[in-house]
Amino acid sequence: MPLKKKYSGTPVKRNYHQDIISNLPQSLRETILIHLPLRDAVRTSVLSSKWRYTWTKVPHLCFDETILRGSSGGDQLEFQNKYVRQILHVLLQHGGPITTFVLAIPELEIFPEMDSLMFFLSKSDVENLTVVFTSSHYKLPSTFFK
Repeated sequence: MPLKKKYSGTPVKRNYHQDIISNLPQSLRETILIHLPLRDAVRTSVLSSKWRYTWTKVPHLCFDETILRGSSGGDQLEFQNKYVRQILHVLLQHGGPITTFVLAIPELEIFPEMDSLMFFLSKSDVENLTVVFTSSHYKLPSTFFK
């Protein structure tokens, strides 16, 4: 004869709001972010206080067409200024070593801002640096080689 289950009358409480992702170890959070595009890695900062600055340790910074996606097609010079300012903001927030830095700026027209960016990168001990300008001739400042 099969056993009947008895109902105790007390509802079982289930925690549907358990925050599993915030309780991941720091090393696993960093490993996850390494495999995301930079834009998405930065966006994870809103997940919880434990994720807020995790992206600042990502060693690979890639500013390419994935970052440019969805950008407005307004004034090109204004867009480039904003783009370079965002790159500098990310670099100032970054707290770990930078092993790879990729930069692609189409139709570069803002050489003074690029000089500042290149100076910052030259002081950051970047191991692999890739810079792509599709329609201009940019000369690296001499401070880059010091």
